[in-house]
Amino acid sequence: MSSPNRSSSSDHLSTKSATSAITSTQDEVPGNKDEGKDNTRLIHRDVNKLTDEMFGKVAEYLRAEMLATTEDYKLLETMNNVTRERYKEMSAMAQQLMIDEICEQVDYLGKVTAELDEYSKHLELRLKKVSK
Repeated sequence: MSSPNRSSSSDHLSTKSATSAITSTQDEVPGNKDEGKDNTRLIHRDVNKLTDEMFGKVAEYLRAEMLATTEDYKLLETMNNVTRERYKEMSAMAQQLMIDEICEQVDYLGKVTAELDEYSKHLELRLKKVSK
């Protein structure tokens, strides 16, 4: 029976020495707790850096899109102003053309009335001659 006791204390000693060997090995292995924390910090730092860079580039892209849209609206505003001025000019020209056309019609009507007046005088003279 003494054998089982010896084996259990021997097992305990071998477990203790194995644990200390693992602990000392962890200090040498790159994946230990301290290095894991350092790696996690580095990864978080890299992720934060890349995230900041991404947000900066997205912001730059959005600024460029907004600038392009603003420039488009400025161009449309300029085009609208030019179009409005041209329509004003065309409207003034159309009104002038109407006035010119009305003046021509008045001149024509004046000539026609003058001719009718002469013709009516001519008829009146003929009627006087015939009545005598």
